[in-house]
Amino acid sequence: MRFYGIAEMAEALGVPRLTVAQWHRRGKLPLPDAKLRMGPVWTARRIEPWITRTKARRKDPGSDTRVRASDRAAAAMLADLLGNGDGADEQDHDGLNGS
Repeated sequence: MRFYGIAEMAEALGVPRLTVAQWHRRGKLPLPDAKLRMGPVWTARRIEPWITRTKARRKDPGSDTRVRASDRAAAAMLADLLGNGDGADEQDHDGLNGS
């Protein structure tokens, strides 16, 4: 039987161990099968499908449209605040344009 800890998951995903540890603390990983002093442990049967789905999402960032839409909105707001916008949205939403 194969087991995964934080380090093994990070290696399988190609991300830093700190990233996987943060995901675990934030509840973004499946519940571990066991907790040892060294940290959480998952069986391959439980975690490998999750790793496969996560890898697919990371290869196709467009699969999570919520993130992309919010990133576009944030970038547009920042561009407007910095005066780099295209002028398409001249409406003053927050009073920062001085009008």
